Amino acid sequence: MKKLLLFVFFSTMNLLLYGQNWQQVQIDSVVACKLPAGWQKNTEGNKLSWRATSGFGNIMIFKTEDNPRVIPDMEKDRHLKAYYNDYVANVRKSAKGSSITDERDTVIDELRFKDFKLQTDSGSGKQYRDFRIFHVNGATYTFEFLYNDIQREYAIPERTLFFNAISVDEQMGRKDQFTHNDNPKPGAERRRNLHTGLIIGTTILIVLIFIFVRRRKD
Repeated sequence: MKKLLLFVFFSTMNLLLYGQNWQQVQIDSVVACKLPAGWQKNTEGNKLSWRATSGFGNIMIFKTEDNPRVIPDMEKDRHLKAYYNDYVANVRKSAKGSSITDERDTVIDELRFKDFKLQTDSGSGKQYRDFRIFHVNGATYTFEFLYNDIQREYAIPERTLFFNAISVDEQMGRKDQFTHNDNPKPGAERRRNLHTGLIIGTTILIVLIFIFVRRRKD
């Protein structure tokens, strides 16, 4: 009897998931995912967002283009990892009274992702927000799936479907996750100009001293 009930349960869940008509959505030329029908796209400044409602949860996606003036330089894996850790820390600070769980680094096809869960309790029950973030091709992508504790058992299959359907162009590699700032920050640019000026000034001074010494010998 128990096996029969489990079979009926999973069969029903599959019908709900696929009967809801999840659609392939191209975030851009590099990233794609699946969303329930009826999803909406919004544009605000340098940030694009997508929102959708599934049977047992809410989905949000954000794409934020790099701002060379504020984005940190990421030249190696440890810089990328630090960037992800700072992201998690900022989420923790912005949601006081909440807790971060299930934090882990994930590598899929050489690309490094960050997964974690934000748990909040407003007094009317726990709410979970599962995150997957990654930086690639000059932008940060944030995928979120929100659900209530009372719907947890039914929301997890949808969450799994959502995160497993995220895909990145197979031509993207680890090097595409690092930053390539052609426009350095103002402070760095001033330091570079000062360093260049010192080198030029020192070179001119050495040349003048050499000429002065040669003339005195003559």
